[in-house]
Amino acid sequence: MDADESSQQYLCGSWQGFIQQIVYQFGRGYEHFCLTVLPDEKRDKWLMIDNKLISKYGCNRSKYQRYRSKAKGEANYVYLRWQHLALLLRTKGTLKPESDRFCDIHEHDLRIPISSLVTMKIHKRRKETTTVFLSKDTIKGMKAEFADIIGKDHFDKSFITKRVLTIWDYTNGFPQYSGLIEQRSQILDFVVKKCRKHNIPLKREDFRFNTKRKIYKVWLESPDTIPEDA
Repeated sequence: MDADESSQQYLCGSWQGFIQQIVYQFGRGYEHFCLTVLPDEKRDKWLMIDNKLISKYGCNRSKYQRYRSKAKGEANYVYLRWQHLALLLRTKGTLKPESDRFCDIHEHDLRIPISSLVTMKIHKRRKETTTVFLSKDTIKGMKAEFADIIGKDHFDKSFITKRVLTIWDYTNGFPQYSGLIEQRSQILDFVVKKCRKHNIPLKREDFRFNTKRKIYKVWLESPDTIPEDA
């Protein structure tokens, strides 16, 4: 079922599915976004906030209603949420009264804070394919973590080797968009160089480098199954 055919199809079960659906909607013309971070202390009201926004913007319209709105020159809206991140997307057209502030993806990247350590950045410019990057702060943090463990010369080298490979393998779970693949390659170059400097027996070919993009399940089965820490 398409996202625009049911008011229930807006809760995403994972951050990977959330990003996948955002990229998909950008490709359908929903290229203006408004991201809101819902406060954790109001977790018991999140579903109420969902319903309020869906109703305000008509996000549960059928595809035929959306066709008619488009023909009238009116903007259509989509609502998505993953945990505390609530996202409104809209097309071009006449806006709803008292509309929230939207940004154009062609002018501003959409930053998705996955955790306190990782932020993804969705990037799209006119006539370009949408892609996903790590934020600069995320890259700096990852490099710092690798440099710290590799530089522990008083640690057993076999321990450092296993630890480095374990940390690296976490990146294989990222959605493999072209931007992320390029950044991961640059990070791996950094890691291999550091290993060589500290005589850690790891070469580039020792690292598993996933480049295949997985298709993620997007939707939760019901609002009652929202995971605490996906």
